[in-house]
Amino acid sequence: MEHRLYIIKERRIVFLPIGRRFIIATVFSLMFATLLQSQSPRLMTISGSVVDDSTGKPLENVNVFVAQTTLGCSTGPEGTFEINNIPTGPQDIVASRLGYGVSTVRLSLPSGTFPLEIRLRPVVIPYGEIVVTAPPAKEWRKQLYRFRTLFLGRSPNAKECVIVNPEVLDFEEDDDFFSATARAPLIIDNNALGYRITFLLRVFRTEPLTVVFGGVIGKGYAIAYDGSPQYFQLEPYTTERRDLWKKNRRETFNGSQRHFLAALYRGSWQEEGFLVNLMPEPNIHNTPINRKELTPGIVDLILSPVNSKGEKSLHYEGVLEVEYTRQNLDRSIDVLRKQGTDSPVSWMQLNYESITFDSFGFVKESMPTMVYGYWTWPRFADKLPLNYEPE
Repeated sequence: MEHRLYIIKERRIVFLPIGRRFIIATVFSLMFATLLQSQSPRLMTISGSVVDDSTGKPLENVNVFVAQTTLGCSTGPEGTFEINNIPTGPQDIVASRLGYGVSTVRLSLPSGTFPLEIRLRPVVIPYGEIVVTAPPAKEWRKQLYRFRTLFLGRSPNAKECVIVNPEVLDFEEDDDFFSATARAPLIIDNNALGYRITFLLRVFRTEPLTVVFGGVIGKGYAIAYDGSPQYFQLEPYTTERRDLWKKNRRETFNGSQRHFLAALYRGSWQEEGFLVNLMPEPNIHNTPINRKELTPGIVDLILSPVNSKGEKSLHYEGVLEVEYTRQNLDRSIDVLRKQGTDSPVSWMQLNYESITFDSFGFVKESMPTMVYGYWTWPRFADKLPLNYEPE
């Protein structure tokens, strides 16, 4: 049997049905692992300076931020900055200023060396004749729609997202490939969740792909994107709008992979609405064969403390089947479904023998998991800042 295959290099491996056919999608983390909620997170402060790489002189008005969060500031007259309330764990610190290239520094808090010095290289703008060839407007609009659908998704949150400056996007495509570049930071207003996002897009492309997965041949294309998003809170203006954003954020968080891992760390997955089964491979049939329910009495089979304080190791063979019982799956969502239930169901495999995450919610490994089912549906429009914590 032949299936269409879509791979998205962003977070995890997914398996989606379309009508009578199936899509296999692979999503890998390109930046750093998901922040999990903890009961009492420990927060760190980073201070440092930004200088011109050529002259060593301090740079003022440099935007310095923690990627995928709302945390950031601008440098002062002496080129100095300080960012507070940063969760511990691996973080990307990004610095950008007009006329300079973007610099990204990977830190693993609290083991980083402080104060931090970031050096920015001036961007040389060539002189001479510049020829710009623009595609026909109708073709460009079709390409923009394709990019928007692939990048933001098709969820209710995606429908309320606006790309404020689409004119900075350029596209290239032929029969097999599709790519997008941005001549300036992409600005996205997520009016469903209440964020303005400045996205430094580095890579967005698709390419043909054929994979044999569990005896199934999948053909289609891979989607790869990489970049550094910075989140800003939108002004709600009314109490009703503020309450709606709060509700939407919580609903986006509920039942997500991030929610599940946080609950698993706390040992409260059952109380928070998750039904978890251990099984050798994904199976949509609702039969007890080869399923073993995860209970507090046997959780030690898959979860162990490690030497470092506040860290645990997750290890198992096969997959975890995770059903979130506190909501019904929207029938319009086109994902792999488990028979006999209306709840969203996901399947999670490990890409390693074990993965390690700490009490503050960071998975240490890159590309830690493969997922199928409901967790394949969310795209960028459904992402919350890593420092978001539901009340």
